[in-house]
Amino acid sequence: MEGQVRARRDSTRSERLTLCLGSLAQALEHQLAIYRNFKEHIAPGGIYIIEDIADIDKTRPLFERIDPAKQVRILDRRNVKGRFDDVLVVITE
Repeated sequence: MEGQVRARRDSTRSERLTLCLGSLAQALEHQLAIYRNFKEHIAPGGIYIIEDIADIDKTRPLFERIDPAKQVRILDRRNVKGRFDDVLVVITE
């Protein structure tokens, strides 16, 4: 996989992440797998963001159900810059 995951740790929360931004390959299976691997490391109240979601019109239901215990918001900004993948998935408690 190309790309990177950027994370910020909050030392008051037992080394759990308060913010994690996944900037990864656009392959859906990679985006979902990386979230599954990181979700246990997110602090209560923390935020996980997946960016550059391609084909959100087809994959929206998968992202909406990515984690039933969390709040999932999809921010579709494709009309702002005209980019096909300008979509964010924001996962919070």
